[in-house]
Amino acid sequence: MKLNKDTLGGAMFFAFGAAFLVASRAYSFGTIGHMGPAYFPSVLAFILMALGIVVAAVGWVSGGAPVSTFAVLPFVLVIGATLLFAGVLNGLGLPIAVFVLALVSAYASRRFRLVPAVLLAVALALVSAIVFIIALGLPLSLIGTWMQ
Repeated sequence: MKLNKDTLGGAMFFAFGAAFLVASRAYSFGTIGHMGPAYFPSVLAFILMALGIVVAAVGWVSGGAPVSTFAVLPFVLVIGATLLFAGVLNGLGLPIAVFVLALVSAYASRRFRLVPAVLLAVALALVSAIVFIIALGLPLSLIGTWMQ
């Protein structure tokens, strides 16, 4: 068996797709004319699983880049940033939560530089507020409950 980044990445895509497919089975699938709440997540899960099979097969055949050491700190920072985002979204509001998410996630990179990371975080916070709150009207707050 050729373990390389592509085969492991493909396996990860397949596993995530399978997990979402299993989770979506708790809801009604519906039909193509009257889609239920599980229809779209199930279709995306199948696409992710198919992508995983293709990526793993390409890695299997081509040999891909070998698996090196597992970067624990970047993994913890990205997962931690996502959990932090979920924890502070209501309290700080969407723009500040996105800013924190982007900045902490950017710090996980070996090529992290503060000024570009802050500029990117500000841009993402502004765009997310404009798109999700103003344009789409999602019930998210610009200023969270902790800031009022």
